[in-house]
Amino acid sequence: MQPGPEKVGPTLAMAAAILQTKEDFFLAVQHGDLDVAKEAVEVAQPRLTMNGWTLLFAAAARNASLGGAEVLCRRLIARHVNVRGSDKKGRTPLFYAAESGHASLCTYLVTRVGMSVDDEDDSGLTPLACALKAGEIDASVTLLRQGASLGYVNSKGNAVYQFASEYVLGLLQGRKGQWVKPNTNRKRSLQDSQACDLETLEEWAAKRPKCFAAGEPIVRHLADRVIVENETHSAFVPLKDPELRKVRLLEKGLVLDQARLFQSELFVHAMPPEHWADTLGTHSTESVATNRIRRVVQSTSQDSETIVAAVCRASGHIVGFSRASKRPFAELYIETLKVQAGHELQGIARLMIQAAEIQAAKKGFATAKVGSRCLRQNVNAQRFFKRLGFAEVPEPANTDLHSPLVDCIKFERAVAVRHRVSGKSSM
Repeated sequence: MQPGPEKVGPTLAMAAAILQTKEDFFLAVQHGDLDVAKEAVEVAQPRLTMNGWTLLFAAAARNASLGGAEVLCRRLIARHVNVRGSDKKGRTPLFYAAESGHASLCTYLVTRVGMSVDDEDDSGLTPLACALKAGEIDASVTLLRQGASLGYVNSKGNAVYQFASEYVLGLLQGRKGQWVKPNTNRKRSLQDSQACDLETLEEWAAKRPKCFAAGEPIVRHLADRVIVENETHSAFVPLKDPELRKVRLLEKGLVLDQARLFQSELFVHAMPPEHWADTLGTHSTESVATNRIRRVVQSTSQDSETIVAAVCRASGHIVGFSRASKRPFAELYIETLKVQAGHELQGIARLMIQAAEIQAAKKGFATAKVGSRCLRQNVNAQRFFKRLGFAEVPEPANTDLHSPLVDCIKFERAVAVRHRVSGKSSM
């Protein structure tokens, strides 16, 4: 039996005949034979768009079985197709490359084009979430190596890893050696995984301001800044720059404390400090966070927030801080409460809550109750609130799949009627 004629791919003339309308170009690049797609890329106007897409989107979304996605994208970029901006869904081409399983293309778009691995589209997905949802493990591993966050919590309260099935997470766990931060003391190279783990967060939390080179600030002569005190500690409003920087250092320590509650979870191996900070109520950038603290404590108006700190009278060291805000329904809400390690069980947290109530009254807050939330994972914090007379408040169950990083329990108690207020500092 004689073999049949060899199958011949489309000629350039055939491609020219096919590419008549704008829709033809996008169909060819996304779904067509590779030769036709290449011809479409060569003859199309770089500014050609359709429904919010350039041809770069179409090439990135090309089915992996057709091949050539990266070749097409590289050629389009060489022809100066716009690489900035997003489509009507809030997505960049990286989303479609990840969803379609183009691992190598993902690397190129991140490292050479500069697309962000942690952009969030209008439905709350990141490129990594798209890859995980589609079951594209190679693309997922590639994005994790480029620093994508597995624990990033989107605007809807869902973490990236929650878009993956248990099967996909199992595969990701099995390939952890390919994407976790290298266990080495040498400086990471561009070829190493850029994933941020708990050690990265510890380094961020431990970074001290330059003004602490000679030691932490010693707080003396508080005079009329004392709000309330007990036998060993005083609560006051921090105003001086070194005091504010110590409050910031404690704030970072609080983020680390809460992160350690999840150290057995897979997502802690790929979550940068900025995402931990954003999710847990602060900012990762020192200047931004410190300036925010400064604005609150220096405000002379009836601001909706108040910040107090606690100082050990014996040493003069600041050992705790609390930030509270005015909420609807006459609630004073304790946003953050941190006591430095080694100073627990000395009544400092109770003292700072009292100080926050007094400051709220001075600012004219009409408050009838004090409330706060703590992570469901944080059993010690729950016990603490109960010891202080707070009661757990039932809240409507949320049927959406929320990250454990935002899964909290609400506590409330009535505002204390009277407090022992210090008229002078004993320091």
